[in-house]
Amino acid sequence: MFSAQTYISRRNELKKLVKTGIILFPGNNDSPMNYGDNTYKFRQDSSFLYYFGLDSQGLAGVIDVDNDKDTLFGNDREVDDVVWMGPEPPLSERALLAGVKSTEPFDKLEDFITSAENREIHFLPPYRGETTIFLSDLLKIPHGKVKESASQKLIKSVIIQRSIKTDEELSQIEDALEISYLMNVTAMKMTEPEMIERDVSGVVEGIALAKGNGISFPVIF
Repeated sequence: MFSAQTYISRRNELKKLVKTGIILFPGNNDSPMNYGDNTYKFRQDSSFLYYFGLDSQGLAGVIDVDNDKDTLFGNDREVDDVVWMGPEPPLSERALLAGVKSTEPFDKLEDFITSAENREIHFLPPYRGETTIFLSDLLKIPHGKVKESASQKLIKSVIIQRSIKTDEELSQIEDALEISYLMNVTAMKMTEPEMIERDVSGVVEGIALAKGNGISFPVIF
């Protein structure tokens, strides 16, 4: 994560661009491979990360533009979760890392949205089916209408903001480029006639994992 002030500044700038209403950023959840507890590697929603920074499941970020208030909705780990995954700081502490002072249990999000009455709810077009269903149920929009109901003002505002990179973002991009360079050079050095592509692919992906990163897209040869 970046500093808390970075996330505060990003949200404040977004408030200026959107001007009014409520901005909703649902985080991603685990996606099962073949049963509920056997999941694909978790990948947080990029826009949620940009504005709220927390790389964990079961969260939603809300920016109340009119009242200048940011809130994270989520639940602390229960006993079964702690046994399986280990302890985790409470959401109230983790939220402070992103400069958010207000937290609520996840089931309070529906009450918050309901209390918003006729205020506009801004959200980005979902790309996961479960997020589409979540937004449909939360905002009372038919499933097939969710994407077209996304806020054009929010889409344009996020594009404007994220198109300009700060020095700390550029530093991370340069680190990623160094890893990409190492992956590509390694693949070229390894590749020989009659080699099986999966052997090269496994080593290349292993470099990214060893550097503490995942890969954004499947390796293509």
